[in-house]
Amino acid sequence: MPRKKLYRAIVVLIYFIACKGILHSQRYPFTTITNKDGLPQSTINDIAQDHQGYIWMATTGGICRFDGREFENYTYYAGLEASHITDIEFDNHGSLWVSTQGRGIARFDGKQFHVFDQSCGLKYTKVKDILFSSNGDAWISVLDHNLVRISVNGGIKLTEFPEIPHDFKSKKITELKNGDIVIGGKGGYYQLSAYSNFKPEFFPQPDLVFQVAEDHFGGKWIVGRNFIHFKNGDKTIDYSGYLPEHTDVYHVLPLATRGEAICSTTEGLLKISQGKTELIRQKNGLAGDFAQSGFIDSFGNRWIATTAGASIINDLGIVHFNDDGVGGDLKTFSISEDPSGNIWIAKDLMGYFICNDSTIEKYPYEFEAPFIPMATFFKPDGSMYILANFKRIIKMQSNKIVWKWELPDSIARVNSFFPMADNDSILMGTSAGGFILDESSEDLRPIAGMNATYFRRFIKVKDDEIWALAEDRIFAYANGSTVDLTAQVNPKHALIEDGMYDERNKLVWLTTQSGVIVWNGKQSFQLNSTNGLHANLASCITQDKSGRMWIGLVNGMECVDLKNGSIRHYGYEEGFTPIESNATAAITDRKGNVWVGTSSSATRIEVAKIGRDTVKGLLRLKRIWVNEQLFYLETYNGGTLSKLNLKHDQNNLQFDVASLCFTNATKVMYQWKLEAYDKHWSSKSDHREITYANLPPGNYKLMVKAINPNGFETNQIELLIHVEKPFWQRGLFYVCEILIFLLIVFLSFRFATRSEKNRLGQVMTVLTIIILFESLMLYISGYADKYTNGIPVFQLVMNILLAATLYPLENRIKKLMVRSARKIRVAKNQTRAPKR
Repeated sequence: MPRKKLYRAIVVLIYFIACKGILHSQRYPFTTITNKDGLPQSTINDIAQDHQGYIWMATTGGICRFDGREFENYTYYAGLEASHITDIEFDNHGSLWVSTQGRGIARFDGKQFHVFDQSCGLKYTKVKDILFSSNGDAWISVLDHNLVRISVNGGIKLTEFPEIPHDFKSKKITELKNGDIVIGGKGGYYQLSAYSNFKPEFFPQPDLVFQVAEDHFGGKWIVGRNFIHFKNGDKTIDYSGYLPEHTDVYHVLPLATRGEAICSTTEGLLKISQGKTELIRQKNGLAGDFAQSGFIDSFGNRWIATTAGASIINDLGIVHFNDDGVGGDLKTFSISEDPSGNIWIAKDLMGYFICNDSTIEKYPYEFEAPFIPMATFFKPDGSMYILANFKRIIKMQSNKIVWKWELPDSIARVNSFFPMADNDSILMGTSAGGFILDESSEDLRPIAGMNATYFRRFIKVKDDEIWALAEDRIFAYANGSTVDLTAQVNPKHALIEDGMYDERNKLVWLTTQSGVIVWNGKQSFQLNSTNGLHANLASCITQDKSGRMWIGLVNGMECVDLKNGSIRHYGYEEGFTPIESNATAAITDRKGNVWVGTSSSATRIEVAKIGRDTVKGLLRLKRIWVNEQLFYLETYNGGTLSKLNLKHDQNNLQFDVASLCFTNATKVMYQWKLEAYDKHWSSKSDHREITYANLPPGNYKLMVKAINPNGFETNQIELLIHVEKPFWQRGLFYVCEILIFLLIVFLSFRFATRSEKNRLGQVMTVLTIIILFESLMLYISGYADKYTNGIPVFQLVMNILLAATLYPLENRIKKLMVRSARKIRVAKNQTRAPKR
């Protein structure tokens, strides 16, 4: 980017915004949903999604439909005679079926439930699970009666399987890709093949089987009481040893990657990935430890049903390592990356923890206690330099200390250091100023002019220039000389926390306790809470591979994008749960992930995944209110409304829309436009109600779109609206009106020529005058009122004029009619032939 354009981009950005151990240590940014949010009951047994995108949840207190913000609950009043719902399923036609523990199964028609129980030929009432197979048959597992097949075409026909013993304790039913039906139970599972007329074949397992599931690659997961087996061809992997003792595994959810799954257990979620396991519990963000089932919706969100509510594992690309594996948090002093790509996390008094893609382990080397790793630096050859306890510099190679240096007693402490990559020199910022330490000779010599007492960091600005950031002062060191740049770069003497050089844009970024300073080589620019940041206290900073700057604040992270002129905040609601970041504790690894050290964890932000779970939004038209009365209600199995026909007096409208964005629906913004009425799109708003009052007759098209917090737009709703004209504005009425007016004029003229009917003639004349005036007002007032802000000035003037001129006009018209009548009679008499 050319320098002039870059400076302009910075200015535009600022002023534009001013105007506007092991895997169990990870914490996920869950979205939790409980009865406090609107669920009928927090114990959730099953989750499903209809073809319109809505989420349905089966609870022990009824079922509900969820659109991301609102719940529509169905309980006893909707026809559910048993509120304990064990399972919900959609058949091949999109109809919703529920299984209950006491009243059989029921089908929902959009308004109420129709129960199929003993009165309909279904003699089984305690239903555990229901499955609709690809051929349309319903399979149910019944307490004490095992497996039953129901053919619903042409009436309910039951098929029982006596080969399965009654004490089998049948559990979850699944269908394999080849059409086989599998059901787990006591001591194993039965597999029924359509090719053998569904003859059950038994496969023994160690204990009670709760479910058998097949992944995308043909692998088979078998879970049950205290065991998890994964069969891939002839190979079986046993993950049972990773389960806590006496743990039931109720459900397994195979994921897109081979050998990867999430298991719902009585002790939380066990995530299995690439042969490694991770136990996710309530302390990691899950709604509750007792997980019963899992579900992946059409948007890619992973739902977990627990006895304490539902949880959505948000795939926001933000993962927190907040447990050091030995009973404490992971408060991070600094983060570094070694040449092999491992992330080194330094914790106060605890040494180092090494993190790779999915594991975090404590560095086994035991340093001399107490050990406080203040800063860590890796050279390209793999050498690791450690600033420890403010007094000591340690050099390590191959997990061994190869060199150690102690600060002399004449200097109180070392606050920061910078090992030069191309020689043995080490720059140090101490309480007595800046120094250069020669590693080979251990000579320590002061740097002239670098006389601060507290140094935060050294940053390399050019190949031969290094900046020392010290409290509120800035020193540039190059070719053995020092220049104080404080007056130029930081004239207000803000306390500096961190800094870095932006090679791409040739900028220096400094985080301070008063915001962020951006130096372009000639002048400084300021970013703070008045022009875009969510807080003034900025602690650390790094740059991702796209050139965006990630700034750690006291209340989250800011992503500054110079190219697009935007600032994006990531706080608690966006998944950055530790909130407060530490000074100088931010890096970008070679994979492009941003790492931030916080007051309680080390956080990895996978930049490429940010916002991935909500790219595919879905916008729905839920309700239409006409004159404050419900006119249209979207049904769960209904089609899309394309046109709305209304009468002339049905012109007060409200449209309720919903964007099915389940992870951050409260932050979705909506825009709309009514063509032929609105000139422009409305401003962005989080309101989901669109209102139009006193809509004139005509043809319109309502267009609505939604934008999620990451800038992705949903589909656009388009609804044609026709408001009929009243009968007095139609052509036939105009014709009748003209004919009646002509008749009145004729009668007025006719009666005016006869003295015996003079009174009727006067009435007709008055009517003629009034009709002329009212017609003139009717057709002109619509145009005149536009220039008087709706005030009926024209009608008032015309009424005054009518009152003042009615009597003179009546006499004048009467005289004209009488004179015209006389002329007509004279002309008739002259044209008559004389009698002979």
